[in-house]
Amino acid sequence: MARILALSLETAEGPQRALLEKMQSEVGYISGTRRLLLVDPQIAQPGRQLYEYLNLRPESPFSRLQREMVATVVYGMIGAKPCLSAHCEAMRRLTGDDDFGPAFVQRWPDYPMDAQTLALLRYAHRLTGSPDRITDQDVESLREAGWDEAAIYEATALVAMFNFIGRIEAASGLPMDEIPASADLAEARPDGRAGGLVASN
Repeated sequence: MARILALSLETAEGPQRALLEKMQSEVGYISGTRRLLLVDPQIAQPGRQLYEYLNLRPESPFSRLQREMVATVVYGMIGAKPCLSAHCEAMRRLTGDDDFGPAFVQRWPDYPMDAQTLALLRYAHRLTGSPDRITDQDVESLREAGWDEAAIYEATALVAMFNFIGRIEAASGLPMDEIPASADLAEARPDGRAGGLVASN
């Protein structure tokens, strides 16, 4: 049971119920995120548009795996369990590595990854955990890793968007979603792009 308002198939009515049923039919489960945001369609609609633009569009400066790594770090730091479960599952599917789970939130610095991804995750960690301590050097480290100004701006927006959704989830107290193996996760569809892990020696 959530600490704040959250919908379910039993409590939702009208268009909101139809949207939950659509997710159940198309994706294979109803996420905690959708249950929370659909309480108010005026929040749900722009929230979904922002999420799809920043995290799902193909022409992002960041690869599919890089965005899933950022999501996992942010959601894990703030205790957003429903989202954490979905993005860990996406990383497992993208990499074929079952070691990707909630422990990645603490262990990401130990994973073999390219310099750009490492800088991106350091920035996401810093902006989420200590937003009042962001310095010129935090941003400069992204430039030094090879990210251009547009990518840096979008990285900031991506982290902020994950924080927005995640803090609603953290307040709700909802547990991690149980994601069926058959679930169709858009976040887990490979984009064929490099960016993320590198082969370990």
